[in-house]
Amino acid sequence: FLHSQVTNDVQGLAVGQGNESARVSRTGHLLHLFSLHRVGDREFLLLCEGAGVPALMDALEGMHFADDLTITDASGDWSWVAVQGPRAQAVVEAVHGERAGALGPCGVLAVAGGLVVRRSLTGDVGFLVAHTDGPAPAVVQAATDAGFVQVDTPTFGAALEVLRIEAGLPRVGPDTPRKALLPETGLEGRTVSYTKG
Repeated sequence: FLHSQVTNDVQGLAVGQGNESARVSRTGHLLHLFSLHRVGDREFLLLCEGAGVPALMDALEGMHFADDLTITDASGDWSWVAVQGPRAQAVVEAVHGERAGALGPCGVLAVAGGLVVRRSLTGDVGFLVAHTDGPAPAVVQAATDAGFVQVDTPTFGAALEVLRIEAGLPRVGPDTPRKALLPETGLEGRTVSYTKG
């Protein structure tokens, strides 16, 4: 189902792998940008901006007819810590080991009580660490020990916007015209598979 609904390859992903992807209209206009991660044999995680979750879920549910699948908004079930920057890999490795630090682009690793996802939000090396029992205190402590600054959500959002723009990472809406084609965003090379069939 997902393989037919998104622009990048899904069936070719092994457990622990992921990629950046998108949904486009039938005429090729960009609708949603997100990353897709294969967590288990038949379990996937899609990460997108919080404001885009309802629209993406509605779009996928609208195409879900007979497939044996469940689409769930689990954003309220997880607490996320974003570790972004040149020292992010060392912080994640200090808490979750070398396997977590060695994740490939958009890779995902199940850890005790949560997930580690390699995902850059700023153009630098970045990880998102999710836990079901509140913020990941060991990751927060390791990041603080490494000189990272812990910021609240509004401050993080404002800083992320600046870093995202500096890195040239577009967002659907503010950086794309109403009827933008995916190749016009400069993301086609990372979000589209032309060989997936």
